[in-house]
Amino acid sequence: MEHSKMVELRLTAEEAETVYEVVTAHLGRMSMEIADTDNPRYRSHLRERREILIRLRDSLAIAVD
Repeated sequence: MEHSKMVELRLTAEEAETVYEVVTAHLGRMSMEIADTDNPRYRSHLRERREILIRLRDSLAIAVD
C-alpha cells in the first residue's frame, strides 16, 4: 500500500464522534463483505481499506474520549 501525503482535518468534538460512529458501523459490516467476496483482488482491496478505517477509527477514538 502506498502512503500519500499527510492531511490535517480539524473537527469539532461532535463531528469527530459522528465520524467515529460511522466508521465503526462500516467496519462492522466489512468482515461479512470480505468473507462473501469471491474475487481475491477485490478481497485484498477490501482488507486494505479495512486497515485504513481501523487506523482512522483508532485516531478518532483518542479524540472522542
